[in-house]
Amino acid sequence: MTPRFLWNQFSFALGNPIPAFAAFWHIALIILLAAAIWRLRRSENKKTERRILLFATLTAVAAPVAYCAFLETLSYLARSWYFLALVALLGITLDCLASELSNSMSIRAGRLALAAIALIVLPINAWPKILERQTDINVVAQKITEQAKPSDLIVLAPWQYAISFNRYYHGATPSITLPAIVDLRVHRYDLFREKMLSEHPIDDVMEKIQQTLASGSRVWIVGGIKLPPEGRPPKSWPPAPDGNAGWDNVAYSDAWLEQMSVFVREHSAHGQTVSLPWIGPVNPFEDVQLMVIDGWQ
Repeated sequence: MTPRFLWNQFSFALGNPIPAFAAFWHIALIILLAAAIWRLRRSENKKTERRILLFATLTAVAAPVAYCAFLETLSYLARSWYFLALVALLGITLDCLASELSNSMSIRAGRLALAAIALIVLPINAWPKILERQTDINVVAQKITEQAKPSDLIVLAPWQYAISFNRYYHGATPSITLPAIVDLRVHRYDLFREKMLSEHPIDDVMEKIQQTLASGSRVWIVGGIKLPPEGRPPKSWPPAPDGNAGWDNVAYSDAWLEQMSVFVREHSAHGQTVSLPWIGPVNPFEDVQLMVIDGWQ
């Protein structure tokens, strides 16, 4: 992860769904820090006020640096929600600075007016996100329950979909993830790491797909397929951390999805996207497609 990527995710956390809000909070932080530093340079500050200003100023500067260093060390692919703790801390810090700097009645009245406007404007602008469903995996599970047979096979690709899918699906059709993860109660990235170290990480998945299609049954792919661009073979990475992918789990997951997609395109007789009922906007992270394939060739 680069500092630019972390900055973009932090700004997205502040400005979703309207990016201009992120700029507002950045400017507010700069103005309050500048005012606090100017106030600290004045010798007539009260001792208590000086301590609060100094603590809040140092926290506002040190917390983002320390948190980004933590994310760099963690080496996870940071998303906007990773910054919620930092945003909460900075919010308290800004409030402390604003409180100590609001000496005159006019500044206090302006601060109160700004808070009142925010209470009205922010929920209105966030309303589309408030109404947005976090997943449609329950709809996918219901569709499979209605149409799949016990002799069919469900393939969940990528494997992370299985955590929420298993919560809603209670049918008789067996399922397998891509790659095959044996414990799906939580996101077992330690087991995914073992697949990254394997020489043949998805051979068992391909074999089950082949057996199901050859027997005349269907394969339901939760998540859809991802074909490489025309003329390019599917990506293939050596066992981690060799090769350009290193320990990038997304790179390995995408490569395996391409390999499976090419496999089913070349060896299945028919394939189609299953239409799902409209349920409104869904969070892109779990707006899941459903495909069904049959026939072996």
